[in-house]
Amino acid sequence: MSKFTPLIVLALVLSPAFLFAQTLQNRESGALRQLGLSDTQISQVLDLQTKMQTTVRDNMVHLRLIRAQIDEALLPDNPNMQKVNGLVDDQARIRAGMEKELLADRVKLRQIVGDQLYPQLLRMERRMAGDRGRRGYGPIDKGGPDGSAAPRQQGR
Repeated sequence: MSKFTPLIVLALVLSPAFLFAQTLQNRESGALRQLGLSDTQISQVLDLQTKMQTTVRDNMVHLRLIRAQIDEALLPDNPNMQKVNGLVDDQARIRAGMEKELLADRVKLRQIVGDQLYPQLLRMERRMAGDRGRRGYGPIDKGGPDGSAAPRQQGR
């Protein structure tokens, strides 16, 4: 057995993952190029999307942890409601912070691509999100075709 055998096995195992990630990025950059974005804009959009994905993923981990702590705190016959309420406040603070970050990133995205291409970019993101199953991307903006907010449904 060669001392390089583990490295070769590792390379064979990881290469499909790298190729898959590269394929997704090429597909997205190709779609962005079709919108008429420059290479600089495409790079900025992809960087911002990566940042948004990381933000959502990290915050969802924290929210699941807090949810588990709430469940654990509610187990005793007489739960410490002060502790539970503190955890609920933490949960709300994380959700509000995540929403603020995502909205700020949306504004940055609009500044990068411009007001005319922004609605087209949102439509493209919705289509692509359906293809990738929305994993790690958070809620999809369900605004109108011009990028405006959708009206709230009754009863919510």
